[in-house]
Amino acid sequence: FIITGACPSLWPFVMIIWGSVGIAQMIFYLRSGQRGPGLFKPILLALVIVVIGASLSGVYLFSFFDGTKYTQEHLELTAESALSEGRGSLPPLFLATLFVPNLFDNLTGQNMVILNPTHDVAFWDANMTGGIAVSLLVLLGIVLALKLPADNIETRRRRGYIVVFIFLYVCAVLCVLGRHTPFYRYVIGSLPAIGQLPRPVRYRFIQCFAVSVLAAGGLEYLINRTSLKLIIPLRRWIWIYIVISSLVVCIALSYPFATKEKISYEWSEKIVSSLAHSFPSGQSIGRYSGKYPVKTIRLMFDSKSSGEIRYADNKPVMPYEGILAAKYEVPEHGWYHVDVQIPPHKFVWIYQMQGGAKIGYKRSGTPNDVFVYDNVENKWMASSYTTSIWFIQEKQTQVTPLIAKLNDKGVGARLVAVSLLYWLLVSIAIIVVGYHFSPKRFGYFLSVVALFELFIFCTVIFYSNMFNSFESPNFIPHRVRTVRPSQHPIVQRTVKLMDSLAVNATLRIASDTPFHDNFVRLDNRFALMGYEMHPLEIRFKRAIEAAYGIPVDWSYYFENPQPIHILFLSNFSVGYFMDGNPNKMFEGEQTIRLPDEAGVFIHTNPHTLPRAFTLDRVLFSSEQEQLSQLISGDLRQAVYMRSVPGIEPGTFPDAHDTMVHFAHLQQANRIGRLTFDNPNRIDVDIDVSIPAMLVLTEDWYPGWDAMIDGKPTALYRVNYCQRGVWLNAGVHQVRFRFRPKMWQWGVGISYGVIALLLVVLVITTVHDRLVLKKRGETI
Repeated sequence: FIITGACPSLWPFVMIIWGSVGIAQMIFYLRSGQRGPGLFKPILLALVIVVIGASLSGVYLFSFFDGTKYTQEHLELTAESALSEGRGSLPPLFLATLFVPNLFDNLTGQNMVILNPTHDVAFWDANMTGGIAVSLLVLLGIVLALKLPADNIETRRRRGYIVVFIFLYVCAVLCVLGRHTPFYRYVIGSLPAIGQLPRPVRYRFIQCFAVSVLAAGGLEYLINRTSLKLIIPLRRWIWIYIVISSLVVCIALSYPFATKEKISYEWSEKIVSSLAHSFPSGQSIGRYSGKYPVKTIRLMFDSKSSGEIRYADNKPVMPYEGILAAKYEVPEHGWYHVDVQIPPHKFVWIYQMQGGAKIGYKRSGTPNDVFVYDNVENKWMASSYTTSIWFIQEKQTQVTPLIAKLNDKGVGARLVAVSLLYWLLVSIAIIVVGYHFSPKRFGYFLSVVALFELFIFCTVIFYSNMFNSFESPNFIPHRVRTVRPSQHPIVQRTVKLMDSLAVNATLRIASDTPFHDNFVRLDNRFALMGYEMHPLEIRFKRAIEAAYGIPVDWSYYFENPQPIHILFLSNFSVGYFMDGNPNKMFEGEQTIRLPDEAGVFIHTNPHTLPRAFTLDRVLFSSEQEQLSQLISGDLRQAVYMRSVPGIEPGTFPDAHDTMVHFAHLQQANRIGRLTFDNPNRIDVDIDVSIPAMLVLTEDWYPGWDAMIDGKPTALYRVNYCQRGVWLNAGVHQVRFRFRPKMWQWGVGISYGVIALLLVVLVITTVHDRLVLKKRGETI
């Protein structure tokens, strides 16, 4: 099903499971003395099913593999990148959820985040299959299967499978722990392709599958093997299991620990060699520190500089006053850090004594006042919404045990208390039933409890988070799932505000928080980007990085990025931009503060390009020139593209008449109908008086074609990564369609395999009936 469902990211997990079973079967054949072609039957059978499944999902898979040629991931997929994100690794303490799934109030522990100070655990990452009955069945499946005498072929075969899934279970748990053990880094990370999957916790897929097999083995041996000889070993293993689970739960409840955590607010200095802005040469720059002690200061100088780092108690003083924290000496342009010991809540500044270096900064959407000392006025001047000095802070956290948190009267504490009560009652019931019931009845009892845990417990855990609204009386902030953007109050108010602001509904909306871009689609608006933006068409990704001055990677989502080149937004028809900066972005814009939400502003762009326009001047230029014009040029002046025969551009006036001519051209070549309701088709009805290029500010991608009046025509890649078709005078109906060849091939193969399977089914059915009929006549 997973292979047919065209989810390539899960294929390695399937292959690990399937390959292990196939290898186990081959080993069994070898130990049984079998040789020849039949030895490879398990692998060949698995291969046939993989081919059939891949063919059935060809309509998706062919497009997927085609996309790998024209798109680029925003993050390099390596073992190191997988381990760099804290949320991708399950803390060892959370293995207690194998016995009590809801111990941390939703499998993730976010409600008890104090027990996990280094990172959160997302609910979709941590839902390991567990429970007091489920894990007992897993243990019994292991013990009872291995204790059975290998006196026949079937028993030996099943024992072999159990050994395989024991191995998979242990490996999966070690993988899920991620950065907390060396296993993932040195074992999984060394495997090609498999080691490139993000987030180690995703290997819980293998763990859940192994649980199902091992638990099924435990049930089978309990229910089908009723020998009284099993009673004493069964009771012994019940007590061993109860003791183990009690120890794990007690540790999870009572284990306090302290940790040092570095809080770092940095730019991506490994990739960014320069910044868009710099403070005046030789100026002293200062800002306030946070609520934790500052251990390191990091900043960028554009040239040689030396001086001191000082701090004062509560307000700016003269640059040469205050308390000396450290001296620094910078030999050349670059990023530098200085180790300091500065208490929290201090005013900290860089006092340049020699050299005329500029200190770089970048625009920030979050208010973060920086002060610049004016040597003429002899006073500190505030410069809002810029950031120049980055602090690496360190905090000491004393973590209280979970048992102490149960004294809270909140919803989370009650849920955890209920989970502990459930664990205690079921543990007692397991002991009682194990002593007074036969193994068969004990197996039925465990199966009922396990079904309850899997269906009831996991359903409550999953859905109690999904539908926890901001307006709910039991609202807990860290229990709200962000996958429901319509519940976010800022998004709700923004969408409503856009209804009154967006006069032209085809213009795009962008934000300095990229994952908000997708939210505007709740109101059928169009976004420039969206979270998560992987993978991106390669040229569009390069254009974004050039326009914003930073790479599109994980840090991009948390940087509140704003473009260095504002014209890039206009050239992609961005009519509205949302951020936390009241300063104007666009010339002649209207800035509106979001009602009832301090610090959120909507910037309207009155001079943005329409989504479709015509232009009669075509300039043949290099790709680098096209990129430059796209991010910082005025695309009203000309269409930039590679040299193509057959295009005869018209005349064009001087540059100072650009706006007038552009407006006149749109009136002369009037667009009557423009539809974007179907993402795979765009229709344009246009009356062309002046031959020109019809340009769509849409990202060019292989598979798009164009037809003019029902006849195929050339679709050009213009302005580096946009689409265009040349139109002669006349009334035309232009249609753009997305019909990639790989998708068409995939559709054909999928339909062909479906037809082949139906034919095989009919032939097999007829053959079986004939065989049965023949056997009946013989009898």
